Amino acid sequence: MTLSFFDGGYRDALKLLGTVSGRDCDKISLAGLTPLEIEPGVMTFAEARMTVQGRKIFKADMKE
Repeated sequence: MTLSFFDGGYRDALKLLGTVSGRDCDKISLAGLTPLEIEPGVMTFAEARMTVQGRKIFKADMKE
């Protein structure tokens, strides 16, 4: 999982990502963002000012 943080100038692009369906168009290109693979299978955007990557480090079954 990654969290990408953008400067305020990307507000309209990020708003578009939240309102347009990816089934109807290529919303990443429409927003003017550039996907960037930082590790195999880990994506962010070249325009992001900061990306935080999280990883699962523990798994346990829940007990009643």
